[in-house]
Amino acid sequence: MTPPVTAWLYGDVACPWSWLAHARLRALEDDGALVTRWRPLRRARGAAPEVDAPPPDRELAELGLACRFPSIEWASDEALCAVEFARDLGPGRERRALEALFRAGLGEGRDLGRRQVLLAACADAGLDAEGLAGALDDDRYGEELEIAEREADGYGIGAVPGVLVGRELLIGAAPAEVLAAAAARAARPG
Repeated sequence: MTPPVTAWLYGDVACPWSWLAHARLRALEDDGALVTRWRPLRRARGAAPEVDAPPPDRELAELGLACRFPSIEWASDEALCAVEFARDLGPGRERRALEALFRAGLGEGRDLGRRQVLLAACADAGLDAEGLAGALDDDRYGEELEIAEREADGYGIGAVPGVLVGRELLIGAAPAEVLAAAAARAARPG
């Protein structure tokens, strides 16, 4: 049996298209088609036209998602650092943090750019809010955001979400069947 293909999702927790891409990849991951790895990438870097508008409600509803977009755009740097903090806590924590932050910020319209709101959302996901606050205060993950940005630039990812499956780059929230086909191509020998 061949190991599953790794899909690298470069996204931002403030981006509804990243949430949609994450949910589609998670479904494929649950089916054993691939393994998803998250990389933080600030949405403010620029967005492709298809990424600027929110996804249609029907696409979100297909995956059990419902967006209540916040009335303001919040800065996501600290939320992205929170996901990195969760990853360092061990297996499964990153995924739980991502889902909690997407749900809080986009699903509930909470302003995750406010630190207390972010810490509360992370605590709801079972993260150590006090430890996270310390990590944010000492900018423990700021360099990781910069590294991910340079990686994304190297792959030609200029907008979120960007999904790298094998050697194939998909920009935007590709449909599940496109992601599955990319994973199948990447799994072929040679």
